[in-house]
Amino acid sequence: MMEKDTKAYWDESAEDFQRRVAGHGWNLEKDPALAILKRIGALQPEGRVLDVGCGVGRHLGTFAPQVGEAVGVDISSRMLEFAAENLKQCDNVVLRAGDFKNPDAAMEALLSSRFDLVFASMSPAVEDLESLHRMCTCSRGWCMIDRFLEERDDVKAEVFGAVGWDVRDDPHNGAGRMKLLWDLLWEEGYCPQMEVHAREETFELDAEALLERYERFFQDCGDEGRARVREILRGRSENGLIRSDVRILKGILYWDVRVKRHYR
Repeated sequence: MMEKDTKAYWDESAEDFQRRVAGHGWNLEKDPALAILKRIGALQPEGRVLDVGCGVGRHLGTFAPQVGEAVGVDISSRMLEFAAENLKQCDNVVLRAGDFKNPDAAMEALLSSRFDLVFASMSPAVEDLESLHRMCTCSRGWCMIDRFLEERDDVKAEVFGAVGWDVRDDPHNGAGRMKLLWDLLWEEGYCPQMEVHAREETFELDAEALLERYERFFQDCGDEGRARVREILRGRSENGLIRSDVRILKGILYWDVRVKRHYR
């Protein structure tokens, strides 16, 4: 499988992300992460927000009308091309290509300009203590990490089983990662809070687009493995669509960098 933190992987995935977001993902009014940000006052008219791994701009489009400046960074220039088109009506959005995990001089300069909120949704750029430190250093207020703890998807489970993979290793089953991030923050003296939200959804997905997504994901499974994936998906396809019943646990981790414990 192609490494998920490489520019090549995310460039190849960009069109699929754009299609998925355009299909069902732009409206974030009921998103629990947004509700928390409003409740804690992290989105202010004169504030600056940094979206780490902004992708095609889904969250930036929601942040921009509520803040002074919304900055998105992503390792994928192709993702940012879609974001620029999606957000062309927002005159306070800034997009920068670069690697948050391994920042060059230009990225370091951007991060040093400080933000009132540093946000990361399902971003592989924030996975360890070093990246948490980077988030905290470039924030002068709040940080938030938003990701799936568990996703039970009958289609995905069957596909993973067909190639001999454990579905618990899918990035959308990230409960262990979130616990690790919480533990690291606590050990550093921060006071992280986490909320968990459950929901169930039914999707009707374009069969060929889903096949393309899984073939990209399972590149290292060989011809036989990919053939099994194609057989499963085409067997589930009805009129070019695949129905998927999904049960999701979403974790939202957030903390105020200005609040640290004196005694540890």
